[in-house]
Amino acid sequence: MDKISQKYAKSLFQSFISQNKNEAQEILFECFEQLNLLATTIASSKKIYSFFANPLSSGPKKYEMLVSIFPNLNLYVLGLLKILAEKNELIKLVEISKQFEILINNFKNAKKAKLIISSTLEENLGKTLLEKLKKIINSDEIILNIEYNPKILGGLILECGSIAIDLSTLKQFQNIVNDI
Repeated sequence: MDKISQKYAKSLFQSFISQNKNEAQEILFECFEQLNLLATTIASSKKIYSFFANPLSSGPKKYEMLVSIFPNLNLYVLGLLKILAEKNELIKLVEISKQFEILINNFKNAKKAKLIISSTLEENLGKTLLEKLKKIINSDEIILNIEYNPKILGGLILECGSIAIDLSTLKQFQNIVNDI
């Protein structure tokens, strides 16, 4: 974890806390989407990442390039970009975006979870699972990452924080074999 990136993310986040809650949330989520877009763009290819990581490339040139590609960035994100460009640290956007996401998720009382299943999940079953999971982990929102793995044969594996629940058919077969 990069302490400097964490400070930038925290400063940007705290600039909204003193505002009207509804107005702040809207701008906060907009900033998150924009930061995520910028970070994803920078991290999307080795050439782009290398350009932004190169200390010999001018920070203002990097800034102008981002602003020309993304002309509709809000003032908060533009301000952050300008500060990072002056210090030639625009590469830190990738880590700042990750840190900002952590702050947003804490603010929304959202938790990340990974669901591994062998085939598609019925919509009503998925909704029921999310609601139960929200109650179990005391969260207002679940950010669910679904992975398909036919090797588990059936059932599901759920991972959330330090909790892992393996209800897969493969695990049940392994338990039976171990008991024999």
